[in-house]
Amino acid sequence: MTFSIVENIRNHNEWDSVKGIFIGIFKFLILIILIPILLISGLIGFFKKEKEIAKVNEWTGFYSNENFKLNRIFIDENELPEFLDYPEECNDIYLFKVKSEPKISELEDKFIDYQFVTDENGIYLMSFNPENEGMTIWYIDNQKQKLEKVKDIQSSWWNFGKREGKIILETTLNRKDIKLEIKKGYNKELC
Repeated sequence: MTFSIVENIRNHNEWDSVKGIFIGIFKFLILIILIPILLISGLIGFFKKEKEIAKVNEWTGFYSNENFKLNRIFIDENELPEFLDYPEECNDIYLFKVKSEPKISELEDKFIDYQFVTDENGIYLMSFNPENEGMTIWYIDNQKQKLEKVKDIQSSWWNFGKREGKIILETTLNRKDIKLEIKKGYNKELC
């Protein structure tokens, strides 16, 4: 059996030594400049994250007019009540506790969904109710400052918005598209 071997030998010269020194100095300078920048940016990111966490755990205003103001506080996902009637399909749940100024005591025991819709006279909210009781749509009139039940609905991931001057809720449940239109004075359910 025969083997073919190719051997390649390169001699180092002075230029290789100079090049190695410059590359070493360049790496050292980059490390001296980069390390403080990375440390400072890490500290800034840490303090920003702490501020964001503090903001999440504070009451923040989300609706106000000349007569009253609504504040909400986020309920951490680890503290979500287990006794509520959540939709069966998995999704992110964002719940809030809401309080008002002046105080509307009926709001204190409600777990409010993150979605809300306003009109010229007030605000619509959705709450998760205890198990097997679904959800409820609520309305607070700016003048009356009273929580009024609009409609009990099935627990689902509702899209809650305003179109063409109407308050619209839409979802898909059991392979059925459900659409609710809310108008003042009466409610009309479309399937």
